[in-house]
Amino acid sequence: MFLNSVALQKNIEDMVSEKRMTYIEAVISFCSENDLDFEDITKILSPNLKDKIKLCAQEEGFMKQEARLPI
Repeated sequence: MFLNSVALQKNIEDMVSEKRMTYIEAVISFCSENDLDFEDITKILSPNLKDKIKLCAQEEGFMKQEARLPI
């Protein structure tokens, strides 16, 4: 399967909204369903999706919280 960053982001976003998953869960599920390694998928993650995964990881306590400005 050929996958680019736009198609990957759409698949992940769809999984998050339709299946009510976190971004981390969606990436893990996507990799599992498509028999992909996490290292392979990181090469094509868009910066926007990386930021969403990082924010999710901070909220779940997997990463140290960073200061952010209120929006």
